[in-house]
Amino acid sequence: MTAIALSGCIGGQSGADGKSKPNFMEYNYEPQTPPYSEVELMDANGCSIRKMTFEGDDPLEGYVLENEYLYISILKDWGAKIYNCVFKPTAHDMAWKNEYARLLNPQLEKSRSGPIWQEYEIGGFDDCLPSVGECDYRNIHIPDHGESWLLPWEVKNVDNSSKRVSITMECTLKETPFKIEKTLTLFESQSRYLRHYKITNVGDEDWPFQWADHASIAPGGAVKTGDRMFLPDGTTLMVYFTKDGRMGEQGTIVDWPMAKQADGNWIDLSTLGPSELGYAEKFFTTELKEGWVAAADPAKSEALAFVWPKSVMPYAGVWIDQGGHRGYQQIALEATNAWGDCLNESVERFGKYGQLEPGESVEFDIWTSICGGISDIKRVTPSGIYIQSEIIAEGSKIVGKVSVPAKGTIEIYYEPPVALPTPGMERFQIFKIDTSPDKAVEISADALFPGTYVVEVWSAYGRLIETLCELGV
Repeated sequence: MTAIALSGCIGGQSGADGKSKPNFMEYNYEPQTPPYSEVELMDANGCSIRKMTFEGDDPLEGYVLENEYLYISILKDWGAKIYNCVFKPTAHDMAWKNEYARLLNPQLEKSRSGPIWQEYEIGGFDDCLPSVGECDYRNIHIPDHGESWLLPWEVKNVDNSSKRVSITMECTLKETPFKIEKTLTLFESQSRYLRHYKITNVGDEDWPFQWADHASIAPGGAVKTGDRMFLPDGTTLMVYFTKDGRMGEQGTIVDWPMAKQADGNWIDLSTLGPSELGYAEKFFTTELKEGWVAAADPAKSEALAFVWPKSVMPYAGVWIDQGGHRGYQQIALEATNAWGDCLNESVERFGKYGQLEPGESVEFDIWTSICGGISDIKRVTPSGIYIQSEIIAEGSKIVGKVSVPAKGTIEIYYEPPVALPTPGMERFQIFKIDTSPDKAVEISADALFPGTYVVEVWSAYGRLIETLCELGV
């Protein structure tokens, strides 16, 4: 283990003096009766989008995007939060819900017994901008989990067709000079959705920023012992927070998934333990080799993955709670451009953050992909396809195992060598198998001729989703 002398804050406020103020871990709340009702899943052919009022302690305006495989709800009045992410074949909501919080409208005045994040955070997937932690920077106070998760967003455009539906929302922050725009698109016959982001500096001076995809995940519909987390091969982690120093000092670099604890013992970080363990850790990855993270429920063979361009978001935050934070079991895997939860420490201590000049923007995409039939995850492709065992040429066979978040086909084409002395011999198909998001696909194809074999994934309506690989035989 390599230690770097660093310090910081988690979940609370760190001022310019670097001293942490009390955070939500010190507050005690009784569980609330969940204010959200069972979602109504439609037998959707094609895609649909509809406006909806979510009833809790306060009414909240939002939208529901739905197709054959997914039900996605987004709360316009509450930071454009993705509130539900339901995999319809099993009716499992992959977005964790917090039983200690209530569904309140953050725009209405409420008396609060504790910090605002704990009072209002019901769960789901949030956008944190320009900071994750509460802090003061350039004499501006930034609230816990940033500004964008708390503010109402404005709907700019709704696109409704049978093949795809989308909604574009934007929000201009009040205290810091940023505007964030998000377009969420759902496609026919696919169990994945696309988010396109644009973050702009609308001020008159350069400003640093953190953006984090604050996604609390419930694999298989609930967080439980035995759930697994997956990161790209070769990933290492920086210890940011560890309860009781279990993983060493802040700044310690540990391996993934097998990591050495401060006491010298080894632990598998990728498998969630019971809440009785009393552990809680927050890590940041070193620069990722590929931009993806995933979590799976092995018992139910279901997984959710996020995929993004690592050139824009080179890191991931990893929050693993095994009872150390108020008895929770919780997993959060967060694409991010920064180290540290607080903007001031990202700039002043870690030196890892984003920066935009006046009028400058950054744009990027994130795919969210959900599949069944998952037994293992070697990697996730840029289109959100799960590689469970690598596609390889093995003797005279092409073999592999994948899960595709779309109804469609996997097709293998033979491309003969240019010098092949057979006139008129061109690319032709040697293998085809149907795909469905709720099951894995075993690939087994004969590779009888020398040349190149191209493995492609096609959607049900005839569009190439991705070329998975080209194999020379």
